Amino acid sequence: MKITKQTIQTLTDDEKVATLCAKLARPRAVAPISNFKVGAAALTKNGMAYPGANIEEAAFNGCIHAEPSAISGANAHGDGDVITIVVCGDIPDQPNLYL
Repeated sequence: MKITKQTIQTLTDDEKVATLCAKLARPRAVAPISNFKVGAAALTKNGMAYPGANIEEAAFNGCIHAEPSAISGANAHGDGDVITIVVCGDIPDQPNLYL
């Protein structure tokens, strides 16, 4: 679901926290190749939101996407029961939050 001013009112408090978490994670992305920063948050069943960001590594032709980064963070904390992923892209003048 695309998050807009209208749909933000229908989100639960936990989903709103996850949305903020994803937005705050985006500046932490490392994207020297694409210059496209993505933040994500994994919302777990117990209401915790874990941030993630994309990481590009030119030397190894590798990339970690924001979504698995967030899921890995939840799992590393022993909280792997993810119920929602929020993704926040870096597209100027475009709606950029998805739940």
